[in-house]
Order: sequence, then structure tokens, then C-alpha cells
Amino acid sequence: MNIPNSTPRACRVCRRALAHHMPAGEPEFWDHYPSDSLQGHRAVPVEVEVGFLRGRCDFCTSDLGSDFWILPVADFLAGEDPVTGRTQGFQDDWSACGDCAPLIDGNQWTALARRTQDVWEKAHGIAAPPAKVTGWRHLFRLVRRHARGSLRPPH
Repeated sequence: MNIPNSTPRACRVCRRALAHHMPAGEPEFWDHYPSDSLQGHRAVPVEVEVGFLRGRCDFCTSDLGSDFWILPVADFLAGEDPVTGRTQGFQDDWSACGDCAPLIDGNQWTALARRTQDVWEKAHGIAAPPAKVTGWRHLFRLVRRHARGSLRPPH
């Protein structure tokens, strides 16, 4: 399966980036990522305009403030979702918050996965399921493998 080439979309209501889905034999659609799935509304896809998007760290999902970094990453397929059976691909560069960036820059990927787990557990008030922890570690290995350079400022 190819990674989609459609224009990125954001939700008009919450201004969060949306996940692009291309089910076989069905029309493509955009929906909230799991980290934003409890927004309290259905996704309303619109094309992304400069300054519109409310960003999240692509690693720990914390809100991005003014202190964030960009990691150049080539497009890649992560594999098949064991729950839905859908193939998941990632496009474009990844954003890193000011807390995750030093871990990436220092090649501390295990600490980055631990930070992601800590942020998730604090947000949800429960221990992260083992499958999530394994998924983060796997995903970060793929990001590391597909990184095309070092962290850089956004401008």
C-alpha cells in the first residue's frame, strides 16, 4: 500500500491535525488521531493554512508552545494496526516539544519512549497498556531509521 499524497487536513473545530485514511475500495476520509479522539466533536476536515494548526509534539503529544523543533523524517509505513487491520503510514517531518528535543538530540530514544509513557499516564490517570508502550518503542525506532537529518528550529 502506498502512503497517501493528499493535502494535509486539520479539524476546523479544534484546529488539530487529522489522520488521513484510505480504506480499500472506499472513499478516503480524515479523522482525529487517537490522542485527539476525545475532543467531544466529529472531525471537520479543512485544508491547513499557516498559523491555523494547534500543534502537538509528534512524540509525547504535549501541546507545542513556542519552544519546539522539527526533525526531518522521510515518509514511511509503520505496519498494520493489530486492532483495525489498517496499514498505517506517516508523512512529513515530525515536531518535537522542548522536553522531547534534547532526548532526540542526545540519541536517548529509550528515555523518549519513557517520557511519552509518563505523559500518557499522567493525562489518562492509568498505567499505559503494554501494547501502547511496545508500539511507541517500535514507532520511535522507525522514526530514527527514517530521520533525514538533525533537529532544527521551525523557521
